[in-house]
Amino acid sequence: MMPERSHEEHNGHTNFETWAFMTHITQTKRLLDDALAIARPLVAQDYHPAVVGDEVIRRFEEWATTTLEVYTSDNGHNGFDDARMMAQDVGSWWRIDDASIGRHLVQFVEEARV
Repeated sequence: MMPERSHEEHNGHTNFETWAFMTHITQTKRLLDDALAIARPLVAQDYHPAVVGDEVIRRFEEWATTTLEVYTSDNGHNGFDDARMMAQDVGSWWRIDDASIGRHLVQFVEEARV
């Protein structure tokens, strides 16, 4: 049974879903590299952090959903477990705070330039 999810802050993030998403993309180098590859051109064009976050979330949700639909068991497909765990932990993609994710990614991109 999953623990009750609060609508309050979770480990410094807006809510549990935002924390879960951010934890997954920052704890797996491949996922972080993918997120930054999506974010970099948007940051370079000076998009608002919410737009950056929304695009990253949208693409990761699409990736996780597609991966889980195509591969119903781990048959050696790289990324299946990452997609399954992310989808399970996040749960409600619509609850992820896109502006918060965007601010974090903008900061990652800007720090990488230094």
